[in-house]
Formats: sequence, C-alpha cells, structure tokens
Amino acid sequence: MAFLVNRDLKQSNKSDNAEVEMAEDTNYFLSDEFVAFSTKIAKIHESKKALKSELKAFYEHIKEQEKALDDEAKSAEKEFSDWKKTVKSKTEE
Repeated sequence: MAFLVNRDLKQSNKSDNAEVEMAEDTNYFLSDEFVAFSTKIAKIHESKKALKSELKAFYEHIKEQEKALDDEAKSAEKEFSDWKKTVKSKTEE
C-alpha cells in the first residue's frame, strides 16, 4: 500500500515539476533579454536571405553572360569554318 501512495506522489511531483518548468520557460521567453535576442536573430536572418537572393541574381546574370560568350564563340567558329571552306575551294581550282 505504501508503494502505491509513494508512486502516486512521485507522479504528482512530476506533473508539478513540469508545470513549474513550463512557467519558467514562459517567463524566459517573455523576458526583455530574450525578445532583444530574438529581434537580433530575426534581423540577421532577413539579411542572410537578402544576401542569398542577391547572390542568386548575380549568378544568373553571370550565367547569361557566359551563354552570350558561348553563342559568340559558336558564331566565330562558324565564320572560321566557312572561311576555311572558301580557302580550300579556291586552292582546288
């Protein structure tokens, strides 16, 4: 019988401890210090998102420039190939 009473007291104490911890957590999260910390972290997070967006836009711009250079190189290669055909046909005549 004493075992059952002791077990019930332990469970009751666990419940009380959980409520006390929850109240301490709530007080912690509502403190001015935590709010200041959270605000700083939110600003850092937004700055990091902006930088990532800027980096993505820069990368896309560079890829467009790279494609333009590839197209220019293909055009130059075609011109050179056409010129070689012209020179080759003139030497065969």
